[in-house]
Amino acid sequence: MFSILICTRNSERMISEVIESVISQSRLDLIDNLIIVDYNSQDNTIEIIKNRLNITSLKLTIRNINTPGKSNALITGLNISNSIYTIILDDDNILDSEYVRNASHVLSYNQNIGCLGSLGIIDTSQKYPIWFNEYKSSFAIGLPEQGKIKDWVWGAASIIKMEAWQILKKMNFKFLLEVERIGHNVPVRIGGEDVELSLAIKQIGYQIEFSNTLKFIHKFDASRLNESYLISNNKGVAASVPIHEIYRAFIYNRKQTKYGQIVFHYRILKKISISLIVLFKTIFKKNILNIKMSYSTFVGIIYGYYYFFSKINKYSIIVENLNKNNKLDV
Repeated sequence: MFSILICTRNSERMISEVIESVISQSRLDLIDNLIIVDYNSQDNTIEIIKNRLNITSLKLTIRNINTPGKSNALITGLNISNSIYTIILDDDNILDSEYVRNASHVLSYNQNIGCLGSLGIIDTSQKYPIWFNEYKSSFAIGLPEQGKIKDWVWGAASIIKMEAWQILKKMNFKFLLEVERIGHNVPVRIGGEDVELSLAIKQIGYQIEFSNTLKFIHKFDASRLNESYLISNNKGVAASVPIHEIYRAFIYNRKQTKYGQIVFHYRILKKISISLIVLFKTIFKKNILNIKMSYSTFVGIIYGYYYFFSKINKYSIIVENLNKNNKLDV
């Protein structure tokens, strides 16, 4: 029923615990395959994985890639999977032992879920700065905060319905966000490939959901717990907003897609305006970190808008074409 996909790159810090959380699942029988997509690891990542799985019957598939970027690794791994669902597990995610059992239960009640997200749990062995609780969502802790309409999940410990992926594949889907992560403790310049995949799946007519019964501990590198990383990474994530808004312009404007680009520019200018208002509000509250975070969001969205502006026409056509291949009504 499930394949588990882990994209690795010099992941020896936590990979043993990650694999242990996989093979300790109460319903291990529901896991068909463990897929590792590795980009030029120079440490003992692969050796650790092989040694840990030697004493199990779990099938292991390893692919080495030479092209950097999480997006490319995801495509490679998803194309390998032959299961009904694929669980995308980051190399610092520790699954709750009932994760697979609970996922099977949730998915059995709704066949229209194309992407299912999980609840990030804090690592209690870690020491956290006083600002952490306010910005825990920046570390995929808790559930994604959004309105009544769900259209994205954390990429960490998310589940993709392979029927949806196969439709995207036939349509020659490629990520517009080609994210390269230099290291585990280096902020992203432009992030958001997990949100893009969620939006693409919603675009072709599947539901996006998340469940607090699906739990994982996010054991990220402690070196991320500083204000500099928080602010820089926030800017990188905000820079992906224009791409996400291209998808939303067509998802929520299905009957008038010819106005998709106009709707996009309206949505992104609205985002910029709101972020500017938030910035002014935080200035009056005189909390320095809040001001820096609000400013990084504002600058990040503008940077992304400028960075992608010359490609908006091309990207709009690509996203609009997904509208023509809907499986379901959203």
